[in-house]
Amino acid sequence: MADRAQGSADRRNDRRHGPTRRDVPRDDRDRTATPEELDDYKRFVLNVADKVANAHREGEESVSADERAAIEAIAANLGTAAP
Repeated sequence: MADRAQGSADRRNDRRHGPTRRDVPRDDRDRTATPEELDDYKRFVLNVADKVANAHREGEESVSADERAAIEAIAANLGTAAP
């Protein structure tokens, strides 16, 4: 059982791939929020991810390839397009 818990923690801490649907807690958000609220939430999450990625320059790039991949993974998990 400890090995199983460790494997789950390793996946959550693996920054190369971003969160997966299994890592995101499920709740009634999709059933209780209006479509406009869901769109606002998705935009907020992606805006935060984009601002964090842009907060530190790496050479000439404002957003690294790994950061861009993480943002795209977050967008995919939210069911929307990356900015």
